[in-house]
Amino acid sequence: MNEKKTKGKSISRKTKVVVGIFLVAILATVSLVGLGVYGFYSILSDDGSGKVPKSIERTGVLKGEGVLKKTTFFELEKAGLMDTVRGVTPEGTEGDRKRVASALVAEKIFGFDDLRMAGGKMVAASQFGVFVFDSGGKLESRKFFQISRQKVKAGWFELENEKPELDNLRIVRLSREKFGFLALNSISGVTVYDENANVVWRHAEETPDLGILFKDEKERDRQFEDSEHVLEAAVGDLDGDGISEYLVARKNVGLQAFSAKGEVLWTLKQDYPSARLFVFDSDVDGKAEVMQIGERLVDGTGNVVREVKSSGIPLVGEDALGKRTIWFCEILELNLTCMDESGEKTFNSPAPLSEVDLDEPRRYSSGEHAWVDSTTRVANERLVWVRLRKGEPMFLASVGSFIGIPRTNLYLYDFGGNLIFHEVLADSAEAISTVPNGDGTEAILVGGKSTIWKYEAGELLKDDP
Repeated sequence: MNEKKTKGKSISRKTKVVVGIFLVAILATVSLVGLGVYGFYSILSDDGSGKVPKSIERTGVLKGEGVLKKTTFFELEKAGLMDTVRGVTPEGTEGDRKRVASALVAEKIFGFDDLRMAGGKMVAASQFGVFVFDSGGKLESRKFFQISRQKVKAGWFELENEKPELDNLRIVRLSREKFGFLALNSISGVTVYDENANVVWRHAEETPDLGILFKDEKERDRQFEDSEHVLEAAVGDLDGDGISEYLVARKNVGLQAFSAKGEVLWTLKQDYPSARLFVFDSDVDGKAEVMQIGERLVDGTGNVVREVKSSGIPLVGEDALGKRTIWFCEILELNLTCMDESGEKTFNSPAPLSEVDLDEPRRYSSGEHAWVDSTTRVANERLVWVRLRKGEPMFLASVGSFIGIPRTNLYLYDFGGNLIFHEVLADSAEAISTVPNGDGTEAILVGGKSTIWKYEAGELLKDDP
């Protein structure tokens, strides 16, 4: 025998191969099981079987019938089995086929993530593609996101997983003329796509090592404390040259600004910069500032301008006199509350059914800890100002969906804070925007799982003849 024995532990080639195959099988199984769980969950979510609390079983308009007129702006045609099979083998390159295949799977799991007017067109972003419409709802194009490769390690063993990186997907402005898309998570880092859904920049990607699962808690905690994973990101034009910069917040690194070429422009060191980032031109000088919500406002060169006390979802608009203003809004304790930068309340109005009792409490456990949830509340609230009547103060529209329950509240408030419309949708809707009507007024668009609805001023809101 020529096999050499080394001092201490040794692993034969045969053992390595067996373990490698075993790990591949585990990873493949986990991926398929995960997809199956998502698919099964989506089926249950669609009919709400055993999941929808009695208090929100009823859907439709609960307040303000006639305030808004609802129509369908766009509805995604669901692909059948044969359509799916044909769809994964279209004309084009292998990369094109992978894009389409990924999108067809995502159609059955995810919904629309974001809606935004860009260049006179309405853009809808989702994990199943980019949709571009004219203002009337005619679909002009659909693009599929580029596939990226994600490395996964298990000790000495390494493999690559191919999929688009689309977590926390948002529509962003890459330049004055072009829009794009931003996605981020703690493993894949930050990915920026152009308007054709091609990757133009990636940063801070990590290679997860499954070997950490076999280490003790102390070692896992140490690795987490030392990690530099992405916590938040944003895109905006910081210097007013018409080309946007990239903002990335990373653990143990801080807030960094990058040029469109990926060059580091400045760094504000911070151990755990987890605050939501919001990029906007606060002083209307053509150069955007960066707000770490609840913490501070930073100018385009990385200098701290002032402290920001308020937290919540930022909402830029106009007051009753047409003056530019920013509010920070959130739904808590059955109310929609908005505050200005100083923390003073500007808006406090009812948000009925934003928190409901569960018919059966949910029980959770983690290690030695266990807890029970007897209520559930809306998450991922989205808000927009909308001009439903020409020449008059704007209205505030809000959507908020429940996690794991196919229900969404749509609220409409007048500028005085009065709730004038409330509808419960039998869907999970997490995207909202406005679209111009061409007469000085706007309509509201709400993106659900496969449908985009349009809400215009109804008979009760129309201008007097």
